[in-house]
Amino acid sequence: MKSAFIIPLALAARLWADFSPLDVNANGIGTLSAPLGARERAMGNSGLASTPATGVSQANPSRLAFQDKHSFTGTLETTLEYLHDDDFGNRRSDAFLPGLTLAFPTQKFGALGLWYWQTAHRNFTLEPAARNGVRQSFFAEGGLFELGAAYSYAFNPYLAVGVDIRKLLGRERFIKTADFNRDPSDPAYYNSRSLAGDTLQRDLDGLRQGVSLTFRQKFWNAAIAVQTGSYLDLDESRHITGITTGITGSQEIYLPWQGTVALALKPKNNHTVTLDLNYAGWDEAQGEGLNPGMGIGIGYEKQGSKSPYDAFLKRCAWRAGGGYESLYLESSWQGYATVGLGLPLGVRGHSLDIALLGGHRELGGNSFVAEEYLKLSLTVQGVGVWGQPARRRK
Repeated sequence: MKSAFIIPLALAARLWADFSPLDVNANGIGTLSAPLGARERAMGNSGLASTPATGVSQANPSRLAFQDKHSFTGTLETTLEYLHDDDFGNRRSDAFLPGLTLAFPTQKFGALGLWYWQTAHRNFTLEPAARNGVRQSFFAEGGLFELGAAYSYAFNPYLAVGVDIRKLLGRERFIKTADFNRDPSDPAYYNSRSLAGDTLQRDLDGLRQGVSLTFRQKFWNAAIAVQTGSYLDLDESRHITGITTGITGSQEIYLPWQGTVALALKPKNNHTVTLDLNYAGWDEAQGEGLNPGMGIGIGYEKQGSKSPYDAFLKRCAWRAGGGYESLYLESSWQGYATVGLGLPLGVRGHSLDIALLGGHRELGGNSFVAEEYLKLSLTVQGVGVWGQPARRRK
């Protein structure tokens, strides 16, 4: 069974389905999860050159070198989606913990960042109308996960360099079942249900590296980050009606290089305007129907006051943004708008960032796979001062 069996089914009209377009194409890695916390999410998925933020930025690890406080962050995301065509609509929701990060800056020896992140996920359900007493179901589920480490160093107050290495691990399942609603005593329909369960499991394993630079000036910052292309080992095993047949094949798939160029302008104190450009080098060599993925994000942030004596609202950060992406699946795209808040949690810099993103995604103008969605992101950040002289602790 080839995992691409889902594609023609997804393009059939008037079927009940839950999916985003990128979940369907088995040549890719599913729906991408941007390596961003709620701060950058609220700024239109941008802000990677902005240096006031504390914490690890997996997409630009170099900016960690400009920080002087240790930190921990955890992000939670939940999404409500409305999928529809001209005649029918369906809603679904999901929630997951995309990432955790740890940052360890030092005074003289650079900074170390560690993280876990779910970089892509699949969540697809397709159930055609029953025919001749047989009801079929098709599922795709799983994701690609990343364990990363980065080291960054600031040569002076204006330039920082970062290098990173990422361990990629993935597991996906493509499932096809058939339920026979007939007389259980009929030997042709033994056990009555799920007689034709067919599952293809794919396990992925690989490494990739990256390098990043951040330039910091008084009124502007700029950053560039590149992750190399990488070959992932892919093992496939097939299970039929509960019978394990073992590994049915091993091969390599190529995860293309990707890069980000970011700019942050600081027109006045506590105000930042950001612009990020992203590119991922997908093409037909990775699979049929794939093309380069490109995106632009624009954002604005009004940072809050640092004084603990100011009113709470004055110490909050206010954010907004928007963006557009041409996705790696041919003719698929999405546009979105964002708003968010940064809430202080004490005088040391602990915070809760909240982002709300509203977007539209579709595949090639085919309204069957169009969707509107709302994504809520929450990032909790704790800041530490261990390892610093007592006079520097705040």
